[in-house]
Amino acid sequence: MQDFRYRGELVKSRWYDHRMRRRCSLLLLFVAKVLGAVCAAIQILPTLDLLDQSTRAATTAAFRLQQSLHPMDLLNLVNPYLYHQRMFIENGYQQVYGGLSATLLVVWTILRWKRLGELRPLAACALALAAVGLVLTLGKYGLVYRWISMLPILESFRGPARHGASFHVGWTLTAVVALTHLLQTRREGNDAAWRELRVLALLPVLSAALAILIAVIRLLPEVPSWLRDIEREFAPTWNPVFGAALMAVAFACFALAVRGHRSGMLVLILFTIFDLSW
Repeated sequence: MQDFRYRGELVKSRWYDHRMRRRCSLLLLFVAKVLGAVCAAIQILPTLDLLDQSTRAATTAAFRLQQSLHPMDLLNLVNPYLYHQRMFIENGYQQVYGGLSATLLVVWTILRWKRLGELRPLAACALALAAVGLVLTLGKYGLVYRWISMLPILESFRGPARHGASFHVGWTLTAVVALTHLLQTRREGNDAAWRELRVLALLPVLSAALAILIAVIRLLPEVPSWLRDIEREFAPTWNPVFGAALMAVAFACFALAVRGHRSGMLVLILFTIFDLSW
């Protein structure tokens, strides 16, 4: 009986110590944040004074929505060499692109959602961050940013495409989750069946279809004016063809990895390095 009571008191003591350490950590974090805000406060008045004298003191909707990323730029996720200047319409920022391997891994995460297990909450948070970042990056095309840009303080900013950083963080983290899940399944010997790759195969098909469409438009003697305006934004025909070939290679490398090929993971990683470096 005494031993049982002793053990109970020991567990209670450890729980109390853990709670106190947690409270102390939270207190230290709060103090650190307050001190950080105090240190940064020295810049508040000069910044407000500069704001009153700048063009940002009274902005328009057109000013706030400048440099919105066009939805056509999302096609770069399957074919990175579609456009001049690496984007559909020049806006001063690079387009959304994290490598073709990342595109395949993100789609794979969605396709294997029910099998992610303990990785599912992290994948959900990463996808949510990517979705929010993408909507904000689209600016006037994403509708939501138009209302957000009317909020105090935020009404002084422009360049929605800057939120592409949030998209890339969520996109890359989702790819990391998929890669972790892929490594787990390989260790367990649960290689993916070929039929599971059928949906994923639509990505290289879409990439090739875009390259073919561009070539056909340029071969036709007459096309509608609106189609001709879009065509002018596309790079020389061989660029999209090269992008489509690159997507096909990416899919082949990914298929080797998910099918459990001995060197599949190494090939996928080396291709990713080549893709982003190129």
